[in-house]
Amino acid sequence: MSPFKSPEDGIFPALLQKNSTYLLNPIKCIYRASLALGYIPIAWRIARVAFIPKPGKIDYTTAKSFRPISLTSFLLKGLEKLVDRYLRDGPTVTLPIHPRQHAYQAGKSTESALYQLVCRIERALDAKEYTLGVFFFEGAFDNTTMDSIRTVLDDWKVHRSVRNWIIALIKERKICAKVHDDIMHLQIEAYQPQGGGLSPTLWSMIADSLQFMLRDMLMMVLYLSLVLYYPLYVR
Repeated sequence: MSPFKSPEDGIFPALLQKNSTYLLNPIKCIYRASLALGYIPIAWRIARVAFIPKPGKIDYTTAKSFRPISLTSFLLKGLEKLVDRYLRDGPTVTLPIHPRQHAYQAGKSTESALYQLVCRIERALDAKEYTLGVFFFEGAFDNTTMDSIRTVLDDWKVHRSVRNWIIALIKERKICAKVHDDIMHLQIEAYQPQGGGLSPTLWSMIADSLQFMLRDMLMMVLYLSLVLYYPLYVR
């Protein structure tokens, strides 16, 4: 974390980084207690939301023209980074994420996903075949349900204490937003914040499960197509 990024609770990252000799043990005790109890300290639950205009938009009178970035305590961010490391070095190593998933994966990006898509289209054109593409994602983080998060944590056999902590973090988080001169506090459920330390990894796990579900659905559609139309074709 950058040493002097704006803090939400007055605690700069530099304070934690330069005084680790004195702060390491107290912070370690707080982190262990938070994970063991599945409890999120009240000061960590509030996320101040900054609305960043999306570039290239013609109309900025709608909410979708802005990207809401959640700013939280750096103490919470530190624990989120540790939990994220546990998910990446533990459960997702035992049960790896599909290699064709490009979102939030090291060495991959939008460019690599587009390259793979274009290659598939070109191969189909060269073989004089058809290519079917389905695009249906919009607002991935804010449309993620709590049930889907619970399911992937169970599927990946995430440790119970970590699972309970992640669910508590998402369920108990509140947002603080300034509208004109008024400050609004809202309770948001089933909300993965943009800027959250765990949001990319959780979404990657959910998307991975979705890929297998879509594969099974596609196989079922192909099977039904063969059963229904192959006899007609033979005739």
